[in-house]
Amino acid sequence: MTRTGWIAERHIAVPLLVMFCSIAISGQSSQNTLQVSGNVVDSMTGETISGALVTIEFLVRPPSADRQDRSSIASAAGTERMRAVTDGSGRFDLRANAFNGATITVSKRGYRSESDRDLAVQRIDQDNTQAVTVRLVRLGAIYGRVISADGEPLPGISVQSTKVSIVNGRRTLRDYSNFTTDDRGEYRLWNFSPGMYYLKVAGRRGVWTALNGTPRLTLSEEAYGPLYYPAASSMEGGQAIVLRPGAELRVDFTVEARTAYKIKGSIPDFPSYKRVEARLVRDGDAIGSRVVMNSVNGAFEM
Repeated sequence: MTRTGWIAERHIAVPLLVMFCSIAISGQSSQNTLQVSGNVVDSMTGETISGALVTIEFLVRPPSADRQDRSSIASAAGTERMRAVTDGSGRFDLRANAFNGATITVSKRGYRSESDRDLAVQRIDQDNTQAVTVRLVRLGAIYGRVISADGEPLPGISVQSTKVSIVNGRRTLRDYSNFTTDDRGEYRLWNFSPGMYYLKVAGRRGVWTALNGTPRLTLSEEAYGPLYYPAASSMEGGQAIVLRPGAELRVDFTVEARTAYKIKGSIPDFPSYKRVEARLVRDGDAIGSRVVMNSVNGAFEM
């Protein structure tokens, strides 16, 4: 049988969703009170975004401080924080004491900053309060189904992702997320930042502990994987998947069953009742294996 994987891309209504927060700051009747207001909108479509959390943290300028005496202001200033959630029209309004400097953060579930962080952070001051823009990138997902060569769904199969990044001009790989298929052989990996990923069917995995012997695992006569998309036994032969902002990709796998072999042994000087993890690794790549560990004497079966 030939092992294959296939991929289909499905976009949500707006594949690339970038938001910006336009902040306007204007003086009020009191020279020590400022109004902070703005909107969170979709820069691609112009539609407003509700439910975004906007937080402003600022240094309060005491009313008695001389406006020109910056050192006096700094020594007497305190820190305050105010929050608002954008309404149905994507707007927020805050009134704050006059500040010497402020930090704006914006967050919303299902989005991250352009630097791939949970919060988008930007510093402003009274000399730079116009046209403040905070951008958020919508996250995506990878989902699909794992079936046998006979077309039967395979439950309990670990599907793992590895993200490709460029750090200081060098290509780096980082384990990103994993999920175990359900009774229909389906999986879903969500909250993925845009980028390149390798996807792998690792097989059945797990670690169990026992106090008496090493009980036999069910479904232990056959094994699956590793299989990199689309049909490679190693990452070198696999194909990286490109995930765009806000996109949802479907990646399905068909894998062949292989005869499962058993490894038994024991760990000398085992620390009783301590949690110990054992993994099966081939050429530095962890492959699917299930382990029963006796937490008393260190005997294991893999």
